[in-house]
Amino acid sequence: MTQSRPPSGVRLILTSTPAQRMSGSTIAGHLPVYIRDVVDHEMGLAVDSDILAARLDGSRHRDGNPLTHSEDYSVVTVHGKDYPFTGIKQRALVGQLVEAFEAGSSNCLTAKVLEEAGYSTSVNTIAKAFSGRADWREFIEEGGGTCRIII
Repeated sequence: MTQSRPPSGVRLILTSTPAQRMSGSTIAGHLPVYIRDVVDHEMGLAVDSDILAARLDGSRHRDGNPLTHSEDYSVVTVHGKDYPFTGIKQRALVGQLVEAFEAGSSNCLTAKVLEEAGYSTSVNTIAKAFSGRADWREFIEEGGGTCRIII
């Protein structure tokens, strides 16, 4: 059900499964939180809203930079505007560009980014990878065989 209706931001899921048992099995765009990690033990079985809010806030990097993102790159925020990415390949592509930007490496080889994101050889441009949407052009630049984040 959650995969058929991807969230526009981060969807919080309270679960009885401990985090160490969920490794690698999470769904992109979803933040699973082990209920015992957010229970206020003094109140009995009640979720402490402050702890829960801190967990949700921690799902994005909030350090005053013009570019922030969720852990899985399902949401990238540029100058306060959210750009949701629901596809696994698009998130992988954006993740590579964001990581390069954060590392101070501006240009990435487009062919390498597309290959590492899992696109077939018929998808040979960032424009093809984001077919059907144009908002990516607001913060990603492509040309001359390279691509990069522009802010």
